[in-house]
Amino acid sequence: MGSIKYDENLLVYTSDAKGFASNELRPLFDRLLGGSRPIVLFIHGRGKEPGKSLQGAGFFAGLAGVEGHAVAKLEAYGVVVVMISWDSERSGFLIFGLSDRARSLGNTAAGAQRLGVVLDSLGESLQSREQLHLTHPPITLLAHSMGTIVLQKYIEQNNGFRRQTAGPTFTNVLISSADADNIGHATWVDKIANVEHVFITTNPDDPTLVKSDEGRPANAVALGRNPGNALSQGATYAVISIKAHEIFTKRLDHPELSNFFGTSFVSDVVPLGVALPPPGRRFRLG
Repeated sequence: MGSIKYDENLLVYTSDAKGFASNELRPLFDRLLGGSRPIVLFIHGRGKEPGKSLQGAGFFAGLAGVEGHAVAKLEAYGVVVVMISWDSERSGFLIFGLSDRARSLGNTAAGAQRLGVVLDSLGESLQSREQLHLTHPPITLLAHSMGTIVLQKYIEQNNGFRRQTAGPTFTNVLISSADADNIGHATWVDKIANVEHVFITTNPDDPTLVKSDEGRPANAVALGRNPGNALSQGATYAVISIKAHEIFTKRLDHPELSNFFGTSFVSDVVPLGVALPPPGRRFRLG
């Protein structure tokens, strides 16, 4: 089987590699919200998606250090993953001045519109259950790498989440290995954190983000490497040090990370380790 390629008509995928169009989202969420497994809405990062996260990065990409199988890694926690699909493929070389980062970066605004369709369908399903006084399993929104820019664009386009129900939509919102700019991130993150529980991971040793500085404003770096000093007042920052980008992978060498992600998928009371001095709410994992 060849790698699954991006299809603009399919907004999300589940772990069986089945894609869902916009008119199929509500039945999908109605079914999952009626189940018992925690739900993770996953916004993938840059790359040949959805194939990379569903099937793996491929032999040669793997040799180059590109990670993959993100959906399977997440479902190892016992959750069910709904992956939001957006056109994230990189160019791989310069085309008329567009960098390797530029093509996928240029598609994040359109990705945000796709995210909005998915969140609206989820909200409709939640509203229906709320009116019937029905409960549902925990729901986590996990934005990874350049997927954090898709989330940022959505928040900026809508001045926050478009909500059909009162109160938080998610058990937690995780901004993980963020490729979003650190400068100015507090503005859009606070619009989430005013209602939701928000966690941001920061990792100066992330080998992917270290090489992800093309096209940024002066003095900006990836939020997932160094958030700077102008931090969100509502978010909690989990500070780690590991040479990995998909840090949600269950691992024996860093059990504190696995405990952090595993708990965040089921509870808003998350183990955070040692509190660090100001600025902001920062904790060191491990």
